[in-house]
Amino acid sequence: MVIESEDILAAIVISYLIIIVSVFLILFYFNKARNKKLWMPFFKNLEAMKSFSLASNKPIPLVDSEILEFSELNTEIGILTDKVRGDYKNLKQFTEDVSHELQNPLAIIQAKIENIINGDTLNDNQFEHLTSIQKDIQRLAQMNKRLTILTKIENNQFAKLEKVTITDLIQETITNFLEISSSEIEFSKDQIIEVQMDRYLAEILCNNLMSNAIKHSPKEGKIVVVAKGNSLFVSNEGSTALENPEKLYSRFYRESDTNKSTGLGLAIVKRICDLYRFSIAYNFDENKHIFTINFN
Repeated sequence: MVIESEDILAAIVISYLIIIVSVFLILFYFNKARNKKLWMPFFKNLEAMKSFSLASNKPIPLVDSEILEFSELNTEIGILTDKVRGDYKNLKQFTEDVSHELQNPLAIIQAKIENIINGDTLNDNQFEHLTSIQKDIQRLAQMNKRLTILTKIENNQFAKLEKVTITDLIQETITNFLEISSSEIEFSKDQIIEVQMDRYLAEILCNNLMSNAIKHSPKEGKIVVVAKGNSLFVSNEGSTALENPEKLYSRFYRESDTNKSTGLGLAIVKRICDLYRFSIAYNFDENKHIFTINFN
């Protein structure tokens, strides 16, 4: 009776608040620890799925769980990944088989047409028709080869990495093109550009860039190649800028039908740059089409 009733009430309220807060904190951290333990297999399996690769034959290292739903999910993931790998292998095999089987008949047709052209029984009209057919066959063979390369790039089949000196490779490419082209090609460099990539893809990158510049350059036009800093600049003369530069890297896109290219050269260049995270840009300046690849 010595203590005032208001003080007793305040003490009871504070005691209850302390008890409630303590119970809440204990339950919160207990549930958090329990949930973390329960969900640990799920998050580990999620990380394992992020590293899933179609090119690898190793199964996904899934963690078993006592929870029925997670266990069923692991089973379905295993079935799904096996099916995806099987479909991928079948598609890959089909692509390779089609590409291989097309090469032989195309080569045979090409050889037969050459034999007919080299004969003495053709008139001018027949000669022109056979020459046109021969060019179409060559274009078809080139298209088949480039589509196969695109498929392999998109399927990450070029996994080999080595140090490639781009400046030396572009110099070799220019030397090769000078032997078969009438265009004037000027090359300058201020330093060596070295990158880590598949050498075969590096050769395709340089060849396609130079081939594109030569095909779309006026006859006897000048092509300028500059290696500056960590970037490669390839420019060729032109009268007007492209009408649809946003479609430049699309498959089979051609600005005009006057040039009978496959429309796949720049698409392959873009896929290679995307694969190795290089940046490629196009601009038109002072009557020149300029392609810039930054290898950072």
